[in-house]
Amino acid sequence: MSDTQKIKFELYSISRYIGLVYAKIAVLLLLAIVYYPMRVAPGYIFIFTLITPLFIELSLSLKENKQTDPVDTFILGPTAKKFHFTVKKYKIEQGTSLLMIVLLLFWQMSIYRNSNFEMPFAVVPSIIIVIYAIIRISVKIFYRFKINHDFLHMNM
Repeated sequence: MSDTQKIKFELYSISRYIGLVYAKIAVLLLLAIVYYPMRVAPGYIFIFTLITPLFIELSLSLKENKQTDPVDTFILGPTAKKFHFTVKKYKIEQGTSLLMIVLLLFWQMSIYRNSNFEMPFAVVPSIIIVIYAIIRISVKIFYRFKINHDFLHMNM
């Protein structure tokens, strides 16, 4: 792989990670807001989304030996450290975000089947998923251009 391709891959990985983190924060805020009117389900999803990455990272750190992190070999290593990017954290965020989306879909299906809530609240999980997708994509694109702009203008 040439250096240009490696830099692009690293840039895309870092920007995807930042998008995942910001989208997760937005979902956590939305779940905290809808917890009071919708009670238990948003609380469970909130706790799952908040605590699962910590448990996975702790279990992986106990299991593995002290090996060199691939971020140390990154060309964009200082940028990766600036945004607290590691390959392990990126994979953990990907997995937990996928599970969070599945839980939100199950919550939406249970609301649809049981019709517990009236119309404004009946589509809350779907709205949270749409907001998650919009924030994840827009932040990823923004940071991809921002990191590239910072390197072109020496604003590291």
